[in-house]
Amino acid sequence: MIMEKKKKVRALNMGKRWQKEIISLYNTGLSVSEILNHYQGKFSYWQIYNTINPRQGYKKPDANAEPDNTVVDQSAPPDLSEFASVESYLEHKLTSLFAEMDIRRMSIEKHLELTKKATDIYFKLKQQRLESYLKEGGAKIIVNVMRRLNPELSDDQILNIYQEEAEKLKGKK
Repeated sequence: MIMEKKKKVRALNMGKRWQKEIISLYNTGLSVSEILNHYQGKFSYWQIYNTINPRQGYKKPDANAEPDNTVVDQSAPPDLSEFASVESYLEHKLTSLFAEMDIRRMSIEKHLELTKKATDIYFKLKQQRLESYLKEGGAKIIVNVMRRLNPELSDDQILNIYQEEAEKLKGKK
């Protein structure tokens, strides 16, 4: 027994006239499925659904939009005594910068350029944190142990070894 395949009707592009007609049918009490049956496949279910319930929300930013130069963060500057170090203050400022970049309207190219610059600053900041950590008490023990094992190590070599081992540990996580 061979079943005959029905050719699927291709959904039409919906014009304003059809949209008004669909909305008027919906306002008379018909459901999306009933409107779909009414048009016998002329439109897809999602065309009818989206006509009745238009999508809201995301709007693609204009690539040629004028930059928004308004200052977003109107709060009082933070008390510097809240931060344990200059590095933690700079990390706070970078976080604020990223949040502000998400709010402002700018072209994609400008957004990528600023993100790259901020990321470069972030990695330099992390390197400074590592160097300052090596100057702290716990790190001094590590440095003394390394020097006991090999007294000829320079400070740069110790820093490089520490960074390599830190990267290995990051890779294991």
